Amino acid sequence: MKLKRWMTAADACTDRYARGPSARDITAKRMNLDQFCQRYKNLQAYLEWNTADVGRIVAMRPLLQPAFAGIVDDFYEAIARNYDVQCVITGGPAQVARLKETLLRWIEQLFQRRYDDEYVRRRLQVGKRHAELRLDQI
Repeated sequence: MKLKRWMTAADACTDRYARGPSARDITAKRMNLDQFCQRYKNLQAYLEWNTADVGRIVAMRPLLQPAFAGIVDDFYEAIARNYDVQCVITGGPAQVARLKETLLRWIEQLFQRRYDDEYVRRRLQVGKRHAELRLDQI
């Protein structure tokens, strides 16, 4: 987001997040958890996702897990350089530490054997929070 010359950084944050609901917000409110879970199951069927696929993902975990903390650190170093995201992280180092723990759990859950409705619910919860904060999807 390019700042207008007369806007301060704080004004830009306020302007960006005070515009009202985005299309993502409205869509997220229309679909309930059951619909999201069914959509997830439909995508799994479309991709022919099966227990062998789950096994391959789970088998990758020991190889990748040593890198998880570094991935999280790199991600938050990049966020520290992103002005739009800095606008919503207002709780200082304590909030960043909590968010890092959340991201680490999110990554770890990608490599567990459970890809059920609870898995979808946890991801939906994160997505809804990002939509509430109007974070861009990249």
